[in-house]
Amino acid sequence: MIVTEPLGNENAGVRRFNGSDWVSRMLNPNPLKAGERVRMSLNLSQAHLFFAETGKTLRG
Repeated sequence: MIVTEPLGNENAGVRRFNGSDWVSRMLNPNPLKAGERVRMSLNLSQAHLFFAETGKTLRG
C-alpha cells in the first residue's frame, strides 16, 4: 500500500502492482500501518479502466 485516505465508511488506497499504480477502495476498513501488505481482489463488474495514453474509459 502506498497511500490510504480515510473516507468515513471506506478507505481510498493507492497500490503498486506490476509497475503501475492502482487506485482502490476498502469497505469497512481496518486500520493499516505504513508499508503494510494487504491482499486484494478485483471485481471486474465494479472496475473502471482507462487507456493510459488518453485517460479515456475502456467502455465502448
